[in-house]
Amino acid sequence: PPRIYTETAITQVRGSLDYFTRVVPQMIERAGGGRLTAARRAQIDASNQSVIAALNSFADWLERELLPRSNGDYSIGEENYRRKLLYEEMVETPIVQLIRDGERELRQTQEEMRALTQEITPGRDIVFALQTLGRDHPTADGLVGDTRAELDRIRAFVRQQNILTPPARENLNVSETPEYARSTSFASMDSPGPFERMATEAYYYVTPPDARWDAQRREEHLSFYNRYALPVISIHEVYPGHYYQYLALKQQPSRIRTALGSASFTEGWAHYCEQMMLDEGFGGNNPKLRLAQLNLALLRLCRYLVGLRMHTRGMTFEQGVDFFMREGYQERVNAEREARRGTLDPTYLVYTLGKMEILKLREEWRQRLGASFRLGEFHDRLLSYGMPPIKVVRLAMLGEANGSDASHESLEEDSRVIDFSVLATGSYSSYEGMRSLQYVINQSEWQRVWQAVGNDRPAPEVNFNTQAVIVAYQGRKNTGGYSISVEEVRRVGTSIIVSVTEQSPRPGEITTDALTSPFVVVSIPRPPAGVFVKFKEDVIKQEQNRNVNQRNTKQRRRYRRGSRRY
Repeated sequence: PPRIYTETAITQVRGSLDYFTRVVPQMIERAGGGRLTAARRAQIDASNQSVIAALNSFADWLERELLPRSNGDYSIGEENYRRKLLYEEMVETPIVQLIRDGERELRQTQEEMRALTQEITPGRDIVFALQTLGRDHPTADGLVGDTRAELDRIRAFVRQQNILTPPARENLNVSETPEYARSTSFASMDSPGPFERMATEAYYYVTPPDARWDAQRREEHLSFYNRYALPVISIHEVYPGHYYQYLALKQQPSRIRTALGSASFTEGWAHYCEQMMLDEGFGGNNPKLRLAQLNLALLRLCRYLVGLRMHTRGMTFEQGVDFFMREGYQERVNAEREARRGTLDPTYLVYTLGKMEILKLREEWRQRLGASFRLGEFHDRLLSYGMPPIKVVRLAMLGEANGSDASHESLEEDSRVIDFSVLATGSYSSYEGMRSLQYVINQSEWQRVWQAVGNDRPAPEVNFNTQAVIVAYQGRKNTGGYSISVEEVRRVGTSIIVSVTEQSPRPGEITTDALTSPFVVVSIPRPPAGVFVKFKEDVIKQEQNRNVNQRNTKQRRRYRRGSRRY
């Protein structure tokens, strides 16, 4: 193995010893260890000591036997890197272009940071400005309370500015990181698994300084939670980042999309949110807040470039450390930690890569919708697909792969009506998302869908060898009086177009004062694989926007031809 891998393993094993020697005995006491019989306590202590002995023995073997012969190369090489990006993230961009994109973003970010530095600390450099921000931080005792208050402010902004549709139910606790995890975490989200149906509590952990540290180390630790970085970190981890992402995933009807995801979408979304929230006005255009956001973006850009260069361009570990220090303004200890991670995690470029892909998709979606574009609706739609590679989301939203129109459909061309049967309809379901369609082609998926809409009724029989099911959700409503029905189902090329009629309460109408989520379930003859299900009005809107874009393009071409005459 590479020497740095073995060195990292030794550090990890030695670090685990503190957990078993100090934390485990504390946990046993808190769990009522004092009430155990002497024999039972001796048994637990003996088991713990055997673990400690095994870890010490393993660390000694790593140090004595494996380290001297650890001379492998950590670089996976350009071809393996290209395949890793393709198979995990569906990214086909050439390595040379990825590097160019990263270098451009790095320089632009540094320039923005220099301009902000002169606004915050005139005449000083970026490092001095960042140190100035770091000195304004919560106390150790006030860390959790300040974090909770900041989250309330962020959450209110998300709702007031319609950043996305918040879920109906949240169950978030802000707590100190458990002792056993403090050595490896500054801030983290711990949410129930996507298939968990009992536990609903999620925990946002922040790590206080260790009481055994000296004053300087405690100050350095708390500077990470300065009053400008803390909101950005919380945006990433909680609102509207990973926590809202997790809650949206809980509403995902597809078990495959619930279980599987790509890192570029998961981390790209949370990293995108950091910039997006400030762009939308969070913090009132405070230059210190923007500098903190750019500083965290710069760290991810350094990861992006160091990972690429270490594994495809021969960058050494020391050169990686120097890059983080010189270009990312990191202290050596953190620069070494980041570069070491790059040797172990070649594609930790996913934060920046995903963010750039989402920004690109957002702009293309904005151009397609024109004046009807709404940021919150874009975010709702984006999260409704689960966490697949962004190329999959692009195909679903734009009908495009690599910028080429792959699913241009016209309602007048290659179109035929499909027979359908209504299986169920109602006003109450556990679906909490926005207006959407769900396409079901197997029994296990059907059982899961029926749990959401069946209200304890027996599920209708469906033969998925010959049939498929479409569920149309009207979306969560605050009162009764809403309903949705299917009027027509039509096959157009590779799309199934569903025409629906939606009812809403008339002005002054008396309705039930309760949350509702209207739905209708229909079955259709099973179509060939590879079809997409869409609302008819969405297809019409896309055609209208496409026609507008085509007219604008023709006008620009006529203008250019006319200009060449003069």
